[in-house]
Amino acid sequence: MASREADGTSLPQSGRYVGPSHVYYTLGPPVFWCFCPVPISKDDVDRVAQLARIGIDPTEIDTYTADLDRILNLVEQMNEISTQGIEPLAHPQDMQLRLRGDTVTESDQRTLFQSIAPQTDQGHYLVPKVID
Repeated sequence: MASREADGTSLPQSGRYVGPSHVYYTLGPPVFWCFCPVPISKDDVDRVAQLARIGIDPTEIDTYTADLDRILNLVEQMNEISTQGIEPLAHPQDMQLRLRGDTVTESDQRTLFQSIAPQTDQGHYLVPKVID
């Protein structure tokens, strides 16, 4: 059972509140509550598919219902894990990239390249005008 701090506006002060996909129970102070997910029904899958404009074969609704229920159970299991004292990562592979040294490896060949250019002036390449 996962717990979360609520903002106090969406849940009653005490007791039980049944939402569209969860049952909410308030525990202790009114700002602390926990929720237990309600299993997904075939009607829920059909309604979500209709809202998303996805065509689902009626013979596959049982498969989608079971798959979505397993996904939500996995999310619920992950919510039960205590993350207190764990710093968030910017990326799961917290590693440093190997960067090459900032050293000059090429010699200056500007005069060589400009010697084969059709037109140059004071170190700049001259090109025909494209836009009038």
